Amino acid sequence: MITFELNGDNFSTPKNWEEIKFGKFLKYLSEVAPLMPKALTEIYEGENMLKAWQQLTKKDKAKCFDFFALVVGFWCNLPKDTITESMDIEQLEAAYWAIELDLSIYDFKPSEDFTGFLIGNTEYLLPKQHMIGSTVIEFTEAANFELNFEGVENGNWVAMLDVMAVICRPKGEVYNYTEANHIARKNTFKNVTMDNILNVSFFLLKLNSILKDNLLIYSLQRYKDKQNERQPLVKNTVGI
Repeated sequence: MITFELNGDNFSTPKNWEEIKFGKFLKYLSEVAPLMPKALTEIYEGENMLKAWQQLTKKDKAKCFDFFALVVGFWCNLPKDTITESMDIEQLEAAYWAIELDLSIYDFKPSEDFTGFLIGNTEYLLPKQHMIGSTVIEFTEAANFELNFEGVENGNWVAMLDVMAVICRPKGEVYNYTEANHIARKNTFKNVTMDNILNVSFFLLKLNSILKDNLLIYSLQRYKDKQNERQPLVKNTVGI
């Protein structure tokens, strides 16, 4: 995070993902990220970013600075024109790269003991808190979980809302799909901070790798439980 002054007022770039709401991140992906200039995209894809930046033409650098202003303005809630008219290039570069470093998904460290998140006074739990029983079936059937999760794996962050609307619920809440409830829950989750969203996404990655095994394990466990329920009945009826 860095702090800068414009027209007598102080502004700060976001410090970490805890300061970013999921809805704002989705807006960035749809409205800002697609405007990244080709020259800047190629720099990210190259092996030596500094060398590639130094080799840019003035015209390409101008396009990059214009995008920098858009990004900094977006995250700092300032109009792009305010940035371009009042911020010098050194400040702009420092602010942009601070954002890139502080909001790097690749450097995010998930919490191993993450179990859910709070919205107001309501705690929304991940399914590992209550997986036994029909909840496992809900993973594979409710609201096309597998289809939506495939979208998450392909980088479609909007699909995360559909997945979370299925698996993240208050303790004891029974899943009951209606379109209206599904949409309402998705809108609620847009207000979740990105650190929680990223923790959920890492949980989903682990879940996807073990889901088939879990389905087998829980199916066998349920079968075993049913068998145990029958045994006393058999013992009590022998000899009748």
